Amino acid sequence: AAPVTVTVTNQGTVGAITGLALSVDATGLASGFGLSGNTCGATLAAGASCTVQVTFVPTSAKSLAGTLMATTANGGAGGGPGTTNLALAGIGYDFKLTITGNSSMSVAQGQTAYYTLAVASLGSTSTAVSFQCSKAPTNALCVFNPPLLNSLPTNGPTNVKLGIATGAATKAGLTGAAGGGQWAGAAMAACGLMALPLARRRKRRMLRCLTMLAGMLSGIAGCAGSGGSGGQTHLGGGTPPGSYVVTVSATSAGVTHSVPVTLVVN
Repeated sequence: AAPVTVTVTNQGTVGAITGLALSVDATGLASGFGLSGNTCGATLAAGASCTVQVTFVPTSAKSLAGTLMATTANGGAGGGPGTTNLALAGIGYDFKLTITGNSSMSVAQGQTAYYTLAVASLGSTSTAVSFQCSKAPTNALCVFNPPLLNSLPTNGPTNVKLGIATGAATKAGLTGAAGGGQWAGAAMAACGLMALPLARRRKRRMLRCLTMLAGMLSGIAGCAGSGGSGGQTHLGGGTPPGSYVVTVSATSAGVTHSVPVTLVVN
């Protein structure tokens, strides 16, 4: 969370406050509250103000609290020592990302491997969750369905489908238009994932699929970004056979978690 500025003002009109010190209590420190950018010195003249930044790096996923304490040598009753408290409150957010079912899939060149992700909030309201692949093999494309979760329920996990489409081997010397055929499988993988949730959206989703397929067959090299993310994409050949560990990441409210999946291309 971004730091919050707290202003300390000496509301007196005659004398200065002395022995001024700002601190966070033990409970607040344990919750992740802290101070930075403190402009307050030990003495604060009458009518003057100073500021301090309250930082918050939550230590757990729940409601957290603490107290900002301003102690003085002469700000209490009768001009003696005194303490003024300011309550601090924040909510720590976190979520869990896991693979449901098999995390290792084996496919032939040109086929698509399918995985199921489970995303669960750890007890607090979430913001949007986005997904990305890294370390995918050459000519492989990751497609997430849905590509973005607007929020996470607090009563259980939400499943997200992941398809990793591989490029089919092509013969040397094929024209650019024919070479696009290796990516028809990737387009159909995206269409297959998009068609999963609701039959009533079939017509609109099919139109999007046909548009995607037409773009791929026209040699659009930037298609990797449309599916969430992918590895290196080159239209000159298929995905090389081998075993690959692909890193799948989910990000929400500045928090990122990753899980590995294994893709074996025969």
